[in-house]
Amino acid sequence: MMDAQSYNTGLAELRTLRDQIKKTTAALARLETERSKAITALADYDKAKADRIAPAAGISVAETVAIAPQLAPDSLADSPAAAPTDPLPGQALTPRHTTLRRRRSRRPPLRRAPGRIPPPPSASPAPCLLCPKTPKRAAGSPTPPA
Repeated sequence: MMDAQSYNTGLAELRTLRDQIKKTTAALARLETERSKAITALADYDKAKADRIAPAAGISVAETVAIAPQLAPDSLADSPAAAPTDPLPGQALTPRHTTLRRRRSRRPPLRRAPGRIPPPPSASPAPCLLCPKTPKRAAGSPTPPA
């Protein structure tokens, strides 16, 4: 059983961990920003390709193209849907790479615990109380063939 002193000590350790996590998260954000800037700089090279930059950066080709759209494969860049359009009068054209998306977690999906699986639905549906045409069956009567 835990006493008050060990509880308070545990809380102090949690606060220390919280502060370390906050610093590490800020450092990670700085590194990701630095990586994005490096990708953008490399994308200015005439022969730069997303499939070469992506593994070096440790991200997918799609994420690389999201950061530097000029790295999109020629087949996508030449398609009319991917080509930028002129803005409407009074509307500014903004680059698509101005907003960075957070990376999705690569954790496996959660699975249900063995004892928490809901029971299967009953074989006989409950009679509809709102529909007068649905016959009400007595308990224990056989189910009519479908």
